[in-house]
Amino acid sequence: MKAIGQKLGITEARVCQLYQGVIRQARAAFTAACVCLVGGVLPVWAQTPGLDLTQNDVSIKVIYLEPTTEMDEVTPLTDLAKTTIYLKENAVVFDSLDVAAIEPTGGKRIEQDIGVVVERGKTRTIEAVVTATDISGNESDPVTALLTIDRIPPGKVKKAQ
Repeated sequence: MKAIGQKLGITEARVCQLYQGVIRQARAAFTAACVCLVGGVLPVWAQTPGLDLTQNDVSIKVIYLEPTTEMDEVTPLTDLAKTTIYLKENAVVFDSLDVAAIEPTGGKRIEQDIGVVVERGKTRTIEAVVTATDISGNESDPVTALLTIDRIPPGKVKKAQ
């Protein structure tokens, strides 16, 4: 990414943003995972009942189970259309991904990698919000989890005296 940015005269972060845009368009057709971070970071994780987030060198992984019942949590679900993952920062959605239901009865484990650009020397707190939608367009209450991505390195090592 750095070499591409140098050739084009743009920052590495901007190359990643452009790459994300291309992948986001392809993802709609191929359900491809968008993978892009500037450099590597140490693994961190956060967990909320029903929704796990992990972050590694290249992406945030959102893991959850599709619902199997209607809102009353008793009636079996028979018309699940999709789940939607929203990524938010400061209460503003900056990315979303629809995941088509495999079965209308739900219950499948979903794991989605979503790329996030975090510049070196910065931190970013990302809120993942997941909802389910039935074939009539009714959207469930959200399940949320937070993840802080820390790209602030330690200071320089000092020469021993």
